[in-house]
Amino acid sequence: MNPKKIKTGEPFESLFPVDAHTLEAIAKDMEQHGYDDAHPIVMWDEKGIVIDGHTRLQAAIAAGIDDVLVIRNSFEDEDAAVEYAIHCQRDRRNLSDADMYRWIAEVDKRKSKQEVAQEGGKAGGRGRGDSLAQDCAKQKEHGAHKSAAATAAVVGTSARKVEQARTVLDKATDEVKQAVEKGEMSINQAYNETVNPREPRDPLDAPTEVERPFQPESAALLQLKRDWRRANKKDKKAFREWINEN
Repeated sequence: MNPKKIKTGEPFESLFPVDAHTLEAIAKDMEQHGYDDAHPIVMWDEKGIVIDGHTRLQAAIAAGIDDVLVIRNSFEDEDAAVEYAIHCQRDRRNLSDADMYRWIAEVDKRKSKQEVAQEGGKAGGRGRGDSLAQDCAKQKEHGAHKSAAATAAVVGTSARKVEQARTVLDKATDEVKQAVEKGEMSINQAYNETVNPREPRDPLDAPTEVERPFQPESAALLQLKRDWRRANKKDKKAFREWINEN
């Protein structure tokens, strides 16, 4: 199929951004060896858009290739297509925290509150001596952890990293979120910055030099200064006389 006729679309374009350096390297390889059919471009048959192979597609166009192998897969819905695409990418890419952060946000966005509740709804009964508030808190904590484990299984990471990413998504400043998205800050760094924010330093709080009260010089110190000046004058006079004599 002619790559110029292949369509791309959201959410897949945003989920799998094309790295410029990788694109250049693959395009050069294709110019020399042609398109490798061992790595076809995968399209969502019902929607007619690419779900896996965005970099290969752009590289083929850049290399001037006019025919690439395309496989069309059917999916029940977009959620299934996203999970399939993430699975393909996680086994192939050298994943960064920016990738993980993006994917966790996308997978969680597709979970309804009811689904999250159901994932944690089968926890054990109330412990002996637990109040209703304590029981609700335990159920909520269990449900959140189970939900994180489910998202982690899709993305290919740990439940702990999912929980950290969720905290960043929910509570971090826009500046911190953007730093993670750009790969300037890891999920763990962003999490620590969010739960233990550093207070901005107020320049008015900077320590100032303590003003000391004026203390008059002692008589002994004044006499010492006078003697030093006299000695200095004598040395200069003696030096001038020595120069003139020689």
